[in-house]
Amino acid sequence: MMHKDLLFTSPKGKTILFDDFVWEEAGETWHDERSVWCCLCRSCHKKYGKILGSRCHGDGQSLCSVDGCMNNADYYVDFLTTDNLKIVEVEDDE
Repeated sequence: MMHKDLLFTSPKGKTILFDDFVWEEAGETWHDERSVWCCLCRSCHKKYGKILGSRCHGDGQSLCSVDGCMNNADYYVDFLTTDNLKIVEVEDDE
């Protein structure tokens, strides 16, 4: 079985795979265009914070969205669809 993940590629070519994300259409939030957001734990923020830059904000809730991480979230990451994002299909682990 397959599921969809979100792949972010930084301008310097660094990638982060998120296994949980929310895709919002224009007008659903404060953005005038589509936006995408994910959650991030402290550990993943320490690892990826410089890559994500100003996209990270405090007060994340739920679980970390980074693929394979199940820590509680402390941050959220707010992407615009103008960021280098790609939806990828990934095969589920059996």
